[in-house]
Amino acid sequence: MLALTSTAGGGGLHAFYLSRYLPPSLFELTVAFGPGYPLDVQFDRLGIRVVRLGMSRSISPLRNLRAFFEMYRLIKGGNFHIVCTACSVAGLLGRVAAFVAGVRPSVFVIHAFASRPFRSRSLKYLLSLVERCLDPLTTWYIAVSEHSKRYGVEHGIMPAHKVKVIHNGIPLEDRVAVPQAEVRAEFMLGPGVPVVGTIGRFEPQKGMSFFLRAAALVRERVPDAEFLIIGDGPLRDELIGLARDLKIWDAVRFTGWRDDISRLLCGMDVFCLPSLWEQFPFVVLEAMAMGRPVVATSVDGVPEAVVPGETGMLAPPENPEALASSIVNLLRNPELARRFGDAARRRVEERFTIQEMIRRYVEFFQEIRPTGEAAGAPVIGHPVREGLP
Repeated sequence: MLALTSTAGGGGLHAFYLSRYLPPSLFELTVAFGPGYPLDVQFDRLGIRVVRLGMSRSISPLRNLRAFFEMYRLIKGGNFHIVCTACSVAGLLGRVAAFVAGVRPSVFVIHAFASRPFRSRSLKYLLSLVERCLDPLTTWYIAVSEHSKRYGVEHGIMPAHKVKVIHNGIPLEDRVAVPQAEVRAEFMLGPGVPVVGTIGRFEPQKGMSFFLRAAALVRERVPDAEFLIIGDGPLRDELIGLARDLKIWDAVRFTGWRDDISRLLCGMDVFCLPSLWEQFPFVVLEAMAMGRPVVATSVDGVPEAVVPGETGMLAPPENPEALASSIVNLLRNPELARRFGDAARRRVEERFTIQEMIRRYVEFFQEIRPTGEAAGAPVIGHPVREGLP
């Protein structure tokens, strides 16, 4: 099986989990991606075949045209039985390459729609047309949330009968709670100080500017509140400037990228996800698994993870006041926050484990195995390139 994706964001993490946990006795996996993200090196440690492509996430016609021919040659000469693509660019190039190479089935895992909201009307129309044109080249879709399926079907991108919903899941065995004071000492935060955190790439999608604006409002009502921002990206300087302009610079800790996410979550009282769009974010599951109450924007598949009034609170996107009000409510009601956190942990343990996710993928891949193939390992391919939450 060949997997084509990006190692940035949830798409890359999803591909990494499939690569790590799909049983090698059933699947011979090759992963192909355009390098350039922190997760890249983790694939090299898995002991599977990894191919680096000249693919770019951005609109780069010449570079991605070369990447298309790389994919075509890889698929044509690889004896792959299934090609599984993820992320917009890899999904476009990989599905066309698989079709030209004559490999079916071709599976597209939906981590985002190119025609998503927050684009201009003309661009949305154009990208939606491209997505519809790719449907005849796509044997199956895997949606990571029920919302993804509804959106795609309602917008005419794909028919309902070709879509299977498999929610994301996370491994729980690697997560070990540490004392809150240990994490806070690293960032010179007092043991009794209220701490709100967020995690993500510094890109427009993640809504980090709205988190900072919400943080300023929180400080007006909870003056000793402090904030952890874990991540990095092209908007870093802009966000640092905004924190200064909002006069909360002394209350914000920018940590950069970290690989000890579960440990850092232990230092937070509340986790906040201010994204403008998200299909089914891994980072919310991470926070819930560590027993953190979640305040998140009510976008796409997020409400399928965060149950308002049970495991956290939801707010409209681009609304710092609503985010701040929910955060303040939890900071002022620690018993409510604890109850939400406990329920969040149970929800992940019951519904969103990596074991459940992998079980459903194994069933799916075995069901779509091309007829006439031997019972041995199907070869799967998947271009990867995005990777952190």
